[in-house]
Amino acid sequence: MRGILAGITAWVLSCACGPAWAQGMAANETQLCINRCLHDAGGNAASPAYTACAAQYCSESPAPSEPALSKAALWLIDETVREGCDGRGGTFDPQGVIQRDLDGDGREDLILAQEWLVCNGPMSRSLYCGVQACTVKVYLRRGALLEQAVDILGMAVTVGSGQWPTITHVAHGGQMLAFGWDGARFAAR
Repeated sequence: MRGILAGITAWVLSCACGPAWAQGMAANETQLCINRCLHDAGGNAASPAYTACAAQYCSESPAPSEPALSKAALWLIDETVREGCDGRGGTFDPQGVIQRDLDGDGREDLILAQEWLVCNGPMSRSLYCGVQACTVKVYLRRGALLEQAVDILGMAVTVGSGQWPTITHVAHGGQMLAFGWDGARFAAR
């Protein structure tokens, strides 16, 4: 199961724009179409229906700007799916898996936003989602491992630019919050 999920996750994350892009479709519109394909396939990214639908918008060529996921990142994704979906399996939409250098050390860190986790079965939302927000975890690269540094409730996570980018998210009640690395730890901005 882990190998299948990792393969699917890696394929979904490596989508490069296909024919839809050539027709003038913006990248976010392409992603919305792919999300619709996943929804129409009942959240099952392994289904032939999803594969056929998503193939209209993606090719299996990796996008040039997308770094490959490390073994540590794939393991964390698998564990998050297992726990968040209560063992039923599921997939992360690419928007929920963010790889960026967050602490300025030149190495890819990881953010997993569970609002983008689609579980198999009748309850497709992660167990770690409430009515307004879901668990968002930030991991920092330490050697070959990724260590959890932040565990918050939020949604609509974005990451700015720069050596220590600002990470924003919407908290309960719609409040926009921001935090980032200050050289020693993550702190509010």
